[in-house]
Amino acid sequence: MRTRRPAEFLSLCLLVASLGGCAWIGTGERAPSRVEGRLDLAADAQNPPASLLPVVIYLDSDAPPPRPPAPPPAVRVQHDGERFGPVLAVLGRGARLEIQNESEVHHRLFWLDTALRHSLSIPPGPGFSVQIELLEGVARIYCELHPEEHFTVFVAPSHLFSVLDAPGPFAIDAVPPGAWRLHLWSDGFEGEVREIEVLASETHFEEVRLGRGLLR
Repeated sequence: MRTRRPAEFLSLCLLVASLGGCAWIGTGERAPSRVEGRLDLAADAQNPPASLLPVVIYLDSDAPPPRPPAPPPAVRVQHDGERFGPVLAVLGRGARLEIQNESEVHHRLFWLDTALRHSLSIPPGPGFSVQIELLEGVARIYCELHPEEHFTVFVAPSHLFSVLDAPGPFAIDAVPPGAWRLHLWSDGFEGEVREIEVLASETHFEEVRLGRGLLR
């Protein structure tokens, strides 16, 4: 049996790549892809641009959500002595939310989750922090002791999402090839944009236009 020399093996790899091979040689795993695009807002009297931002663009499918390439770090919301920030925290399902108190004030937080009321006591800081895990979807978290203080958490179905604070380009990396649904969420609007097919080793481009209550 003839063994291939290293140079021949490298030539074979280059040939497979040039032909658009969709698998990593030796692993059988398909190469991840990338979904990128652009978000445009068409303002009107009912939906001015400020009410639609920030925007979360995310992917989901009927298949089990893919695992992130590395364990996701906790996403932090912090009270700086005046307010909680950021006002919107976005994380993928399975990631944890870290709430940190840098004030000298006690907070008693609460939120609804599938019609159940949850509460969390945050003692005076500075430096106190606690981590919690939330279900997929939207959680609006308020303080019983300070009604004007609140923030929102959006938990995407997976780690495949992008957050935009302004209209413009977006990108979602490490997307497994296959059929996906492209979604948009914001405080002003949410819904499915369209179904897309992502090929292996592909940069897939999508343009999203939001305005007058419509996604296009």
